Amino acid sequence: MISGSKGSGSSGNSSSSFAHAPQPLNAVLSCALDPTIRILNVSGEFSPATFTPDAKYNFYTITGCSFGDPGPNSKVYIYYQDIFHQNFQVQEWNDNGIKINLNPSLRGLLDQDNLTLVVQRADGKQATKNGFKFYAARDEVLLSFVPAKEASLAGPELRSNFPFFQSPGFGTFDVQRNAETTFSPGTDHYSFDGLQRGFVPVAFQASRYAPLTADQCNYVINRTGMQISFDGQWNAQWEGNRLRIDWPVAHCYAPGGARSLASYNEWAAWYGTKIWVSGPRGIDPWPPNYRLAPAPVALPNPHGF
Repeated sequence: MISGSKGSGSSGNSSSSFAHAPQPLNAVLSCALDPTIRILNVSGEFSPATFTPDAKYNFYTITGCSFGDPGPNSKVYIYYQDIFHQNFQVQEWNDNGIKINLNPSLRGLLDQDNLTLVVQRADGKQATKNGFKFYAARDEVLLSFVPAKEASLAGPELRSNFPFFQSPGFGTFDVQRNAETTFSPGTDHYSFDGLQRGFVPVAFQASRYAPLTADQCNYVINRTGMQISFDGQWNAQWEGNRLRIDWPVAHCYAPGGARSLASYNEWAAWYGTKIWVSGPRGIDPWPPNYRLAPAPVALPNPHGF
């Protein structure tokens, strides 16, 4: 079995991009010069922040002018058109500052850009500021399947089910190759570029389901006295956002016999994988148009793997 892991960060997001601790600002002086209701900064930053329900960053201070006293109609929220809307939980509210956080249990939301922050005071008047982001809390999950169109399989087309790709299989997916003719070792590639926004592959386990002994060759070919040899090397590794699997070919043969269909068989090891991805909590890693099609007939598993 080969295992591999990689970084689970999402491009464009890091701890430095989140709004951080409040910084001193003479808001009283600014508001004295211009008392118009407005947002000056969030947690000491004049540039728009990234909001997240992640507990490490989920506390923000809005500094501004003329927020008034809190009331039943006062609220703070972020939105983008009719696509995204989230209210903040208000911890403190005064005329020049509001302390807020997002609901820490938020789930089922994708990352968002170009959000508008709105402070609505008790009389209904609003202050807005644009350009904010939302970064969803993350979970690491086992990927239940990989769509066949994301698999690039090597090897000859010897028959309609060769190579045989099944997802889900015993893990995330399985691949089977076997035929009574000669073929060479090869390399398969699996892409994860089609995952929903914010999802990245982080780890895998790849295991061979191969006839590894002469006894298993005897079973496969239904003939005694078989021996086995291998061409190629078994290897699995990340290549950027793709998984590369190099697979060997196992030769089952009868010593001294001619390489005929009766005495010789090429068998490239079955293998199976489990893939883990990290991404927004409570979201299906694949987009709706990648929904799982009906599974093909299950692979036979004579060796009990």
